[in-house]
Amino acid sequence: MAVLKKYAKGSLVRLWGIAYAAPTNPLTAEKGALTTPTTKVIKYVDPSGNVVQGPAVTTPTTGVFYIDITVDQEGIWRYQANGDGSFKQGSFEVTGSEFE
Repeated sequence: MAVLKKYAKGSLVRLWGIAYAAPTNPLTAEKGALTTPTTKVIKYVDPSGNVVQGPAVTTPTTGVFYIDITVDQEGIWRYQANGDGSFKQGSFEVTGSEFE
């Protein structure tokens, strides 16, 4: 079982996507080279079940894209990053701030 990364309520969290080109040999398990997709979307689900399409996606380098969100609810958050066929899902937990 994977351990969820934890953040304090009110933290700024970066949600990443990584895009690879199709492998040159589809019979191998190797990934293709990093590529910058023309369409990049990152959605997340907060603990209340609200599905939100993230703000404008930032692309700092070829094949890598992200959004930053401020987490305002305690519980499990899930996200999905899509970019021209590349797909990544993840989740993390938000706990109460020690200053509340």
